[in-house]
Amino acid sequence: MRKGVFVFILFLIVFIHGCATRQLIETNGPKRLFIVSSVKILDNETEPYLKNFLKARLEEVLLDKGLLYKEGAEGELFRIDVTILANYPPFVQKAKMSWYQSLESTVSLMGPGDRIIKEGHIITYNGWGPVTAQFTELQHARDIVEFLLGKN
Repeated sequence: MRKGVFVFILFLIVFIHGCATRQLIETNGPKRLFIVSSVKILDNETEPYLKNFLKARLEEVLLDKGLLYKEGAEGELFRIDVTILANYPPFVQKAKMSWYQSLESTVSLMGPGDRIIKEGHIITYNGWGPVTAQFTELQHARDIVEFLLGKN
């Protein structure tokens, strides 16, 4: 019984030390801050509301993570450029704007001096049309941020 308690306490010490070390590594250096500089629509079929909605969701996700640039904030500034495309099934008329099957975005991360640091293509699928459209759009913004932070 004493041996099990000893192993458990040793595990807790190592676990807490690992968490503290990881936190220290993540906070070293200048803070990285992001600004969503442009969101464009790729074609005429993609609904215009997605441009503003995706930009707002990206800023919301970045704000929640403490990574959104605000006036006067100190840190290294990175720009995000996004081009979005909504894929609609053939039977859907344009009037049904949230009936898309998926959202696809080409994402560019620009560093100091407008140097491209990272580019990628993100796809998020929408299973139930307008029922889950807002969740899909928020998840798409989360997917983009995770990609930019290198977590996927």
